[in-house]
Amino acid sequence: MIVHEPVYWGGIEEPDGDPDIFVVALGTSGPDRMRGSDGVDLLYGRAGDDRLRAGADDDVLCGGRGQDRLIGGAGEDRFLFNGPLGQAHADRLVDFESGVDRVLLATALFGVDAPGQIAAGSFALSSRGQAAEADDRIIFNPVTGRLFFDPDGSGAAERQLIAVLDPDSGLSAADVWLI
Repeated sequence: MIVHEPVYWGGIEEPDGDPDIFVVALGTSGPDRMRGSDGVDLLYGRAGDDRLRAGADDDVLCGGRGQDRLIGGAGEDRFLFNGPLGQAHADRLVDFESGVDRVLLATALFGVDAPGQIAAGSFALSSRGQAAEADDRIIFNPVTGRLFFDPDGSGAAERQLIAVLDPDSGLSAADVWLI
């Protein structure tokens, strides 16, 4: 296991004159442990079963391939999914907070062109984790905390596990965005 130091850090001066420090850390093809700063962080685990822990600001965490453990910490965090889906690549979002944090889904991965917040009709809460209607694409099981993508809603295609959240996270359509 490799513990990473940031590969890049810098600062951006905000309009109020206060600098924001940010860190970009990239993982390897194996399991990585990364810890962000108290500034803005971008932590990208790439391959392997990684553990990413952001700092106290607004951060972006992307586990990449593997079953990763993502901890956003304080702030408005973004959990990005842009790689393979399914059990072998499902990440654990430890501290997701509905209304504050967001799940970001890459448009190319999910077969859509338009970025933005997902339509309320494309999101379903289901204690069975199954789509009930043809337009249900993102399904959250509030009993198990499992978040799925279903490419054809209630059709024959298999749903694919995206991530596992705390069942009490309160995840809603307003928390899921396509980028």
